[in-house]
Amino acid sequence: MSQDRREAARIAVEIPVIVTDGAKTSRFLALDVSRKGMFIKSDAPSPMRRILRLSLPMPDGSADLQVLALVVHRVSVEQALTRGVAPGMGVHLYGVGPVAKQRWEAYLETLASMSGGASSARLVTKYPGPPPIDAVKRRYERFHLELEAQLIGDELESARTIDVSAGGTLLSSSRALELGSKLDLILLHPQGETRFTANARVARVVDAADGKWDVGLEFLDLDDARRAELRRFIESCLPEPMFDDELVVLEADDPLLA
Repeated sequence: MSQDRREAARIAVEIPVIVTDGAKTSRFLALDVSRKGMFIKSDAPSPMRRILRLSLPMPDGSADLQVLALVVHRVSVEQALTRGVAPGMGVHLYGVGPVAKQRWEAYLETLASMSGGASSARLVTKYPGPPPIDAVKRRYERFHLELEAQLIGDELESARTIDVSAGGTLLSSSRALELGSKLDLILLHPQGETRFTANARVARVVDAADGKWDVGLEFLDLDDARRAELRRFIESCLPEPMFDDELVVLEADDPLLA
């Protein structure tokens, strides 16, 4: 087998992985791993070119393998529903030192022997501790995005989004809105006068302490064309990734990942 084919060979597994993206850490399932990386199942995949920190439990009980990974492929919830596949993100290992590389390749050999080879039925491994979430719950992809918003109901007030999708948004508000009430929502673009307006229903209200309330809004009466317009608006609000095009290959392992 050639070097390229050997590195690209995928092992059909479901393995637990802890993903840290900025300040947020979550537990997921990784699928179809190879020497280059893996596919991580999620209904809110990270943006392209984002660098993530991964932690993988080792089957021999040794310390978790800590590596960096670069997002190189994304499948949104909408795309997954159309194609009949799992949503999530494909990641390539990034800046792996020699010790981490050796541990990763030994781990892959263990998985391959447990599964009977790359073409066998999918192997499901056990998770030492709280189980990973099956991170496919939403119909629409959710974006962690802070935008200024205006709420027009009985009165006009300002709020800020916590996350936004084509189905609704989670807001931080200074008051508890009435559950089930309807209002007009205006989302303001952070870099200009562009805005998106929608009718919405208050679907959830949670006391977030410090005088703030987390308010979940469900968008009403959006057809496919309007949802596509909202998706374009959301994507235009996302910050540009700030990473070089070249992958970093380390001559020594990063002590922070040891």
